[in-house]
Amino acid sequence: MNEENLERDLDKVMATEVPTKQTAYVEKLPIDEDTSFDIYYDIYNEGNTDYLYIKMTENTAVAPFYYNRSFTIEELQELDDIFRTCDLKEIKEHIKSLFDGKKIKLIYDNNKEIIKMELSVVLFVTKYNVYFKLYKQMIPEEIKDEQLLNLYEIEKNKIKMIKDLASIFNSFNNQDEKAIGEKLKELIFQFEIPGIEEGQLISNEIKPEIESIFESDISIQNKINYNIFVNAKKPGKRYHINKEKNTIELRLKNITDEDWPMNDIKLVCNEQTSTIKCTVGDLIYDIGKGQDGDIQLIFDPNDLVPGKKYQCNLELFLRGEKVEDGYAEILIRVPKKKE
Repeated sequence: MNEENLERDLDKVMATEVPTKQTAYVEKLPIDEDTSFDIYYDIYNEGNTDYLYIKMTENTAVAPFYYNRSFTIEELQELDDIFRTCDLKEIKEHIKSLFDGKKIKLIYDNNKEIIKMELSVVLFVTKYNVYFKLYKQMIPEEIKDEQLLNLYEIEKNKIKMIKDLASIFNSFNNQDEKAIGEKLKELIFQFEIPGIEEGQLISNEIKPEIESIFESDISIQNKINYNIFVNAKKPGKRYHINKEKNTIELRLKNITDEDWPMNDIKLVCNEQTSTIKCTVGDLIYDIGKGQDGDIQLIFDPNDLVPGKKYQCNLELFLRGEKVEDGYAEILIRVPKKKE
């Protein structure tokens, strides 16, 4: 069977229609201790062809994807000889029996892009396994907004829970209690919605908000004019630096009505309000009206403590005068060595 070309446009139609069919079977099956799926399967007819269609949607989280696969009888027979003894309707009933007998399990494959459904079967007296490969498919664009709103509500509820925990952590006084609080905070920051890979969707977007709950000594406002500092990170986002990579490069854009000579434009670190200071490099060429230029922020490696977070406040000056709205709060994190 040529697995390169198994995805059909018709599968997207089946993904919507099969789960709502009265004849569809529905099973629940976990893949690990954190993630479980609702599994829908039925026979779908299109023209003169019948398909066995299987769809899996996660029931432990609101996920923006599902896994699915359709098979013709010829494809199943090519997959394994056991399917040559029956038609699709009989195969559907046999799968039901395997679910009832707990003879089916799920296995992640290809970095979770595929889930293998392992069927423990018997042909005559021989016991062996047959595998259906189901492929990840993102939900249609027309319902993605609704799905993202559901994810948003989940994340906001998570933040509320974390705020309640933070109030408890902040009441800790002795060193043992504080150590427990720090460990719990680490676990909170590692928390992801089950079934959603690290770095996807909203979970990482709200992480800075979670971090800010525990940062009572620093106000994360990220006041910055993105018209001037065009490549700066968005509010709440942190730069990751360390002893080996101890520089940040900002891009300045001249949005005024006059040229910026390289000797007349200065970016200055406000050491009184910053929790870490930096040396600001000089521009190496003029910045004309509407043009941009890069400037480096250089941090002393000895100031960078693994696991610590900092804030560096910058002010822009032209010919000794502060540039209006030329203020930037740069948030920094030094990852722990294991990261």
